Amino acid sequence: MWTPTIAEALKDIRGHVSWQNRLLVISLKQHLNSAYIHSSKWVTMTKTSFFTKFITLLFAFVGIANAASMLAELLPPAWVAANEYWLEIIFLVVEIALPLVLALVLAILWHRQAHNTRKAQKRYHLLLAVVRYWLAFEICAYGFAKILGTQFHTPVYRLDIPLGDVNGFGLTWYYFGYSRALALIIAVLQIGGSILLMFRRTTLLGCFILLPIMVNILCINAFYSIAVGAFINSTLFTLALLFLLWWYRQTLRQWLLTPLLQAHQGVRNWWPWVLRVAVLVASFLFIQSFLWGNNADKKLQGKWEVKTYINNGDTMQPDDWLHDTTAWKVLYFDGFRGQAAFCPNPFCYVPSQSAKGSYKYNTATNGLTATFLNYKNAPYDSIEANVAIVADTLLTLKGKHANKPFEMVAKRVKR
Repeated sequence: MWTPTIAEALKDIRGHVSWQNRLLVISLKQHLNSAYIHSSKWVTMTKTSFFTKFITLLFAFVGIANAASMLAELLPPAWVAANEYWLEIIFLVVEIALPLVLALVLAILWHRQAHNTRKAQKRYHLLLAVVRYWLAFEICAYGFAKILGTQFHTPVYRLDIPLGDVNGFGLTWYYFGYSRALALIIAVLQIGGSILLMFRRTTLLGCFILLPIMVNILCINAFYSIAVGAFINSTLFTLALLFLLWWYRQTLRQWLLTPLLQAHQGVRNWWPWVLRVAVLVASFLFIQSFLWGNNADKKLQGKWEVKTYINNGDTMQPDDWLHDTTAWKVLYFDGFRGQAAFCPNPFCYVPSQSAKGSYKYNTATNGLTATFLNYKNAPYDSIEANVAIVADTLLTLKGKHANKPFEMVAKRVKR
């Protein structure tokens, strides 16, 4: 008795359904084939392409080389510093050139062999296991580094560097090291996602957890000028996670395509699209509203160093700021938000000693009004002055502070 195959039965069905239902027929075929394939001991594989063999071998060899390079961390720091140039060359050869050559040669030899389903299946399982366990080992190590405190540690001397002089690496380490709880959350996600990678059935879930974290780390390493080695590692980890997603693309396609096909059967309605666009436009206009009517001052914007300060006829001396908080040495104007801060300390900004508040600068009359606020945001002091700016670098203020005349000359340090 003749029994139609799944493909033949679906082909017969396809001729009797409308075009809207044909995509569902295709999806049904994929699900039936998937159920049949996964019910057998070995996945029935067709002959894979050369690219599939090459890319799988490449990531496996890169993983082995990258894990082996971790041994360099155990070398004496003085020896590493003395041989840094040669170590970088060895690093490029071992982690990039050698895996490329090995993957290319072995992929050519493999592709020329007669196709054997079981051997190919075993090879792919082994190579994917190498990639999964390599990622688990490396990302877990970064997670444990956060828990044990070897990462995000800020040296004491860096705390005394002015914020404007701190580089991207220092800013990143201090920012993430400020909150122990945040570091632990990242560590738990990295370790938990790595554990999921070590099981075939939870590999995709591990990728979904780790990929957003690694993309974020990759962007930080790239745009905050973190160490080159960290950037290379984060790039390799991100690409390897994307490779695993690519390998399971058929499963992902079924997960993503089925809800899409079900939604396709509904009645088309343009109102949801109008609502979606309206949400985006409303979100944009909400933020844009903060800029409407905001005539940001650009003339006073920046940091000014006070050269001469005469208050009520008395000329301030260089060391008066040590005992008089109104002996201002530095003026700060933030034109975008209309904030001003007058600081007596010439070396760093000290909030508790400085006068901070809002200011308004009238370009038509060259009039300046600054109102200083206390810790409750209540006005307690103010100045009114006429402004003169010479060559965009020299500032002169003449007016009244606390109903007493004052005159000040300052030089622009930073815009």
